[in-house]
Amino acid sequence: MSWAACLPGKEIAFLLLKANPKGGPMKKPFVLMLSTLLLSVIPLYAQAYDNVSAHQLYQIVKAGSNPYILDVRHPTERKTFYIKGSKHIPIRQLSKRVNEIKGQKYKDLYVISHSGDLSKKAAKSLTSMGFTKVHNVQGGMVSWASKSYPIKHHLGRGFENITVQELHRRLKRDPEIFILDVRTLPEYKNDGHIEDSTLIPIQVLARKLHEIRDKKNIRVYIICHTGGRSTYASDLLLKSGFKKVTNVLGGMEAWKRLNYPYKRN
Repeated sequence: MSWAACLPGKEIAFLLLKANPKGGPMKKPFVLMLSTLLLSVIPLYAQAYDNVSAHQLYQIVKAGSNPYILDVRHPTERKTFYIKGSKHIPIRQLSKRVNEIKGQKYKDLYVISHSGDLSKKAAKSLTSMGFTKVHNVQGGMVSWASKSYPIKHHLGRGFENITVQELHRRLKRDPEIFILDVRTLPEYKNDGHIEDSTLIPIQVLARKLHEIRDKKNIRVYIICHTGGRSTYASDLLLKSGFKKVTNVLGGMEAWKRLNYPYKRN
């Protein structure tokens, strides 16, 4: 970026007046300097992207506008759940695979990630590559799923998927339901957990299923941080003979965002 791109509007006006105080014809050197200045500043405006909420994106989808949605999450996150019709390019592969979305260079492009952080970086990268209508989806898939907007799954056949809102409603009706938390012990203790939930980390779940074998014929609600590990855990339980398995989408992150009760210990 040139020095001229750093100048605010008032300093540009000052330079114009100083170089041409009487308003007469401008000298050639100054015309060249002004051209450089403008060429440096204009791209900054062209490179801007804006932010939209998950709700705004949903309204566009609902209206049947068929928006182009770019999912930049890690493949394991994508396998948990995703928006139907969205294009998946992990952020680490974006620069190498940008040709796959070159048709959107001058069209609306909605970028989404897990919670909005990666999509913000991707939006900056895309605008620097010349994409002119980039929209970052704030809150990402966590916000989308927490509002019960439609999602698709790579996994999940045979077990139920619900939002944290639905889990909260069911807990109110029956506080004794069985909740299996598959995060790590530090996450469970330090980040908080739903009261009376049972912890078995996903890393040891397969060899510790015997500890919950008495739950094979009742509904087991499985939760993790955002829904990735709980999806795999749900698949594992189903294949291990558990009859009623429910995966909680959005996990404890979505649960806490909605200010639902949790404990730390």
